[in-house]
Amino acid sequence: MSSAIIFFSTSILLSILTFSSASMNGMYIARTINEMSPDVLSNSIYFIDYVGQYKDPYYYPPKAIEDINSYIQKSLKGKINKYKISIVFYQRNKETGKYELSQWDYNNEVKKIDIYFECTYNKFFNYHTKTCFELGGEIR
Repeated sequence: MSSAIIFFSTSILLSILTFSSASMNGMYIARTINEMSPDVLSNSIYFIDYVGQYKDPYYYPPKAIEDINSYIQKSLKGKINKYKISIVFYQRNKETGKYELSQWDYNNEVKKIDIYFECTYNKFFNYHTKTCFELGGEIR
């Protein structure tokens, strides 16, 4: 009788510890992605175009992709094995002021970035989210 009580007590304790650990890992991943600092992308904001003319600030997509992946890999090392990420760039239509998907080249100024993130942690739990960064106002 006493061995059954010890067995069930141990089982319940291990279950609680397992779910607590999974919950803490999930919260850490959520904080890492959803509270990503704008400083992560600060090196990808350019004020000068490829011919040396000053422009309104814009994101340089190749550098933004590199910085986002570097941040995720450093921050989530040991928490997840692999992840899926989709990064979408937008430019602002100068006539309407609305965002449009950007077919990036040196003439299009990327003003907004959407980041879609998905991963599996602790082998059973999935996490997916979207976060975005936007450059506002014009500098004259």
